[in-house]
Amino acid sequence: MSGKTFRVTAAYITLRVDNELGQEVLLGFHQGATLPEGVNQEDLDRHVRKNMVAEEGTREADLLAVPAGTPVPGEPPNVAVTESSALNLSAEGRGRRAQESADTGQRGRRSGPRSDSKTGDEAKG
Repeated sequence: MSGKTFRVTAAYITLRVDNELGQEVLLGFHQGATLPEGVNQEDLDRHVRKNMVAEEGTREADLLAVPAGTPVPGEPPNVAVTESSALNLSAEGRGRRAQESADTGQRGRRSGPRSDSKTGDEAKG
């Protein structure tokens, strides 16, 4: 890798890397990972071109090479503030929500196609 250190900016990538026996193996790296020595140069060049990997210390690496789910400054959170968790509901609220889900599921099953093996006139009579 010519002495430079690279970090993963995409959510997940796979690269060919030389193992301790000198064999090329395919390894997966999550966002924020620092790439080891021995990465296949063609793979590395392609991932750098596609902005999936950035050199350590660059602006891209500092902003994008963070573990998945880490909030990015200046961007909204993944979950809207108006959504509430089931943990914030009382026991009655959780029960009501579960019953509404069950009722919705029952309506969906009644209106869907029949799952029995009878067809046409056999199902009617």
